[in-house]
Parts: sequence; C-alpha cells; structure tokens
Amino acid sequence: MSKYDALVDGLVEIGINRIDNVEFKSSKFALLQSDARKLAIKDAKVKAEDFVSVLGQKVGKAITISDNSQNYNPQPIRYAMKTMSMAGDAAESRETLATGEIEIIVNVSVSFILE
Repeated sequence: MSKYDALVDGLVEIGINRIDNVEFKSSKFALLQSDARKLAIKDAKVKAEDFVSVLGQKVGKAITISDNSQNYNPQPIRYAMKTMSMAGDAAESRETLATGEIEIIVNVSVSFILE
C-alpha cells in the first residue's frame, strides 16, 4: 500500500493515462474467511441455545449447514490532492489512494435437531 502512489505516478510519467480494475486482496483471505466461518457457526449454536432455553430443550446435532456469504473485493478509493509543482508557484491536481480495510463478512445458516 505504501508504494501504490509512487507506482501510479511512475506509470503516469511514462505515458499511461488509464488504469482499470485494481482490486485489493489479502494473501491470507482464505485463512481469515475460514476463521470467520468457524466463528459464525459457533455464534449460530449460541443463538440456537438461547432460543431453545425458554422451551426447556437442548440443541442437538446440526443437520444442515449452508454458507450464504458473498465475496467482495473493494475497489481503490481515490481522493483529489493538490500538489505543488517543482516551480513551487503552480499547483496541479492529482488523485491519490485513500487507504481502508478489507472486511470479511460470513453468513451461515444452520439447522439443528432439538432434543
């Protein structure tokens, strides 16, 4: 991320004037998504236990589990920034990168046998 602006500036300097379809991803995405799924399944069981506690029942085995997640790869967000030219008296407008986060959202549905 710290090299993105310099990379884009270098590309513009050599004549490239359009850059499309930049996506930010994590090399640990699959691991983080797996961890999020496990947490979502644990949360589903805790919620099921809350629901059945008022019925005097217990949560049994899971009979179906489905992952309803959707992957989202954020596009870079740019913001206008005024920079001073080498002469110091003229300003030119350029866009630079506004950093953010990659959020991993997992949605699961679990059906349990009630005992």
